[in-house]
Amino acid sequence: MRRTKEQLLEHAPPTFERAVRITDNTMEYELPDGETCWQFHETIIARRFPDGRMWLRSGGFRTPTTKERLNRILDLCKTGARIYQERGKWIVTRNGNQTEFIEEMTLPTDGLPDHQDRKTDILHKQIERYVRKVARMIDKGTLPQPSNGDCWGCLMFDSKLKPGERTKDDSHYRNHLEEQYVHGSLVLLALKWCGYGPAVVSGAFPATKSMITRSVRKFLRRQLGV
Repeated sequence: MRRTKEQLLEHAPPTFERAVRITDNTMEYELPDGETCWQFHETIIARRFPDGRMWLRSGGFRTPTTKERLNRILDLCKTGARIYQERGKWIVTRNGNQTEFIEEMTLPTDGLPDHQDRKTDILHKQIERYVRKVARMIDKGTLPQPSNGDCWGCLMFDSKLKPGERTKDDSHYRNHLEEQYVHGSLVLLALKWCGYGPAVVSGAFPATKSMITRSVRKFLRRQLGV
């Protein structure tokens, strides 16, 4: 069933910036941090990160049509990679090499992923889930304010991090992602780390949803080395 633009937009993430094109039930849109996403019906099936890496998934719909859409996206991005099916399994091939398709896998700019990189894929997934939770809390007005009861690592040890710096101990960030624990001190730290000035940080000029989600995503990726 062909869907309208309005129906597709209902399922876009809350941080999306603008739709680029919509064809054959597939919507391409951009996020504020430079990522490009492709949504097929209600499912995000591909992302292209600013550094050229690709994130791929079927969303559980391993159909010929989903595979065709993914291959169309891979061609559009000139990756040289293709997905085909063999004995019921999806296989990714590139430059004569191949590997099994894994949900939410990250395709590097060259070659194929070493599935030791699965931990990196998991971290990307956890970060995106965390950012979506932050966005929902902003929409509902439930994003917590910074508190002395927040994570001690964020509140004290990393509070002096300068823009671009990386923490010496990322274990508490990993714990926050595993638990999906959102607290105000981490949000404030991310805004400071991304270079937003006192007016934004103090609330005199409130940060927008896109400022916050973009800052949290960028901050967590840097702190976790992904």
